[in-house]
Amino acid sequence: WRATAGKPAPAPPRERETPPLAGLTPLLFALASVETGGDATAIGSGGERSAWQFTPETWARHSRLPFLFASSDPVQARQVAELHLAYLTAELHRRHLAPSDEHLAAAWRYGPASARICAGTDYAVRVARLTRALTPPVISPHP
Repeated sequence: WRATAGKPAPAPPRERETPPLAGLTPLLFALASVETGGDATAIGSGGERSAWQFTPETWARHSRLPFLFASSDPVQARQVAELHLAYLTAELHRRHLAPSDEHLAAAWRYGPASARICAGTDYAVRVARLTRALTPPVISPHP
């Protein structure tokens, strides 16, 4: 980028920033959407942080960074969300409970011990419906 005829050089093109929710699995996208509308800087009434509304305990389970980073570092928050979803999936298997979208949403909101009884809550149903709406259909290669 050079200046021409006494004019200042134009700024080089900036790379587009990737939105914090781009490329997520449908379930993680749905969880963030239902929790906060995808607001990466959200702070809940109980002090939960990020688009996924992490508690300090959940954040500490999956990150060494201070809890303040949950709402200020969307890359780390995404990693914690992915790790926490894997943790919840393993917990549901350990409890002999299928990791359906409803069960995972209930475990996310109420904890894995409550996943079975909370799977029918409005929250879990909303997350599951949005997840299914975002999931591309599987097309069989054979008619």
